[in-house]
Amino acid sequence: MIFRKNKILTAFILLIFILFLLMIYSNKPKMTIKENLLLSYTGHSKTVVIPEKVKEICEGAFTGNKIIEKVIFPKSLERVGDFAFADCENLREVKLNDGIKEIGASSFTNTPWLDNMQDEFVIIGGSLLRYNGTSKNITLPNNVRVLTDVFRNSDIETIVLPSDLEVIGRDAFSACANLKNIDIPNSVTKIGPSAFSNCSILNSIKIPDKVTKIEGKTFKSCDSLEEVFLPKSIELIGYGSFMDTGSLSNINLPSKTSFIGADAFRNSSIKEITLPIELIEIGPDAFRNTNLEKVIIPEKVRKIGDFAFKDSRNLTNISIPTDLFDIGYGVFDGTEWFGSFDGGFLIVGDGVLLKYSGDEDVEIPFGVKVIKKAFAYSNIRQVIIPESVVEIGRGAFKNSKLESIIIPFNVKIIGREAFLNCNKLGSIKMSVGLEEIKEKAFKGTSSLVELEVPEGVKSIEDFAFSNCPKMMRIKLPESIEKMGEHIFYGTNNVVISSSGILIKEYAEREKIPYSD
Repeated sequence: MIFRKNKILTAFILLIFILFLLMIYSNKPKMTIKENLLLSYTGHSKTVVIPEKVKEICEGAFTGNKIIEKVIFPKSLERVGDFAFADCENLREVKLNDGIKEIGASSFTNTPWLDNMQDEFVIIGGSLLRYNGTSKNITLPNNVRVLTDVFRNSDIETIVLPSDLEVIGRDAFSACANLKNIDIPNSVTKIGPSAFSNCSILNSIKIPDKVTKIEGKTFKSCDSLEEVFLPKSIELIGYGSFMDTGSLSNINLPSKTSFIGADAFRNSSIKEITLPIELIEIGPDAFRNTNLEKVIIPEKVRKIGDFAFKDSRNLTNISIPTDLFDIGYGVFDGTEWFGSFDGGFLIVGDGVLLKYSGDEDVEIPFGVKVIKKAFAYSNIRQVIIPESVVEIGRGAFKNSKLESIIIPFNVKIIGREAFLNCNKLGSIKMSVGLEEIKEKAFKGTSSLVELEVPEGVKSIEDFAFSNCPKMMRIKLPESIEKMGEHIFYGTNNVVISSSGILIKEYAEREKIPYSD
């Protein structure tokens, strides 16, 4: 009896101890910190002390935390990211330091700490966090170094920026529909994403000499923007930075600009542009649906992204460097230059076959290295691919009437949808040297009965052989390291033949018949 009581008491003490440890653990700050950046916080403490050495609290790190009431910043902290403490509805006290250089957009939005500040201009550490005034014509105090998003979606008409302003932050003037002009002081070194987006009557802008980047969507949907003066210092044009600028017909890009991001000038009225000599990359859709008539791609360009000039219908004159290899999918679709070609093989750059117009039986010239969607939706039946080809690109033969093909040994990649819906394709011979079969590469090849994938192939991606109803057998090599999802979806009669352990496990998991 005594032994039983002692046993119960021991168990009870052990339980209390475990609960005590859990309580301590649950109250322990749970911060993800990497290279002096506080990335996230998932703790439950009412008071949070940011550790020394943390230099930046990253975007959204504490967003929506309902428990935190007080936060103490270390001396090392220099920057508070956008939305860092947004919607912390019980945050009433913030212990700042003297070393903070920048507080980002909406960092303390919807917190009691900020809401209780009633000064006309709420300035913390040089950052303007709140404007409580009502004037449409504003002169900012001289001690503002960082302008956050306090005027976003406001009805301001004019604003005078201080001569020592350094940063115009994310969304700073976004959707200021009545802002027609603004003078940016030479002290500004950074203009954040979407800073002037949807300023519908903004007519002209001059960027200061210290700015090196036009960030994403900076001037997106500025319908009235006609003039943009960029300094020589600009190295990057961000994604969507001048997208939907219907009045912008020309712009001079500085020679140092090396990168033009995705959608940068999409749906703009750009008619003339000289691409910089230092340009290395043009992003996807960068000049899609513009009024461009002529484009000279500089010699240093190494990549043009998918659909970069698509639907720029007036584009009739294009010059492409002879050593350019990485040209994306559908780059020139919908242009007059591409659409009017009707003379055999359109080969550009370093052996990039973009288009074919001709007979049903085709022999591709030696020297072609990559086949783009040159034969998509065509009537070709037979094709001879030269040994110079290293890649059969995305959509190369999709929806064509191709009946058979021999893929030579130098081909390393069969791209996404390369043979999609080639319903007459009954014979495929692959060669050693092939390494990758991309997503949906052979989807819908409804006449294909059997196939041997050669040794050396390392990956087969999602839906690669899906919807092949007549396929009875496929032999896969041991070299495969990665199998995608639903590779044989809708290919219900296939038997996989392979000695590879990974292949066997895949077949068992997908419930596909298997043989060694």
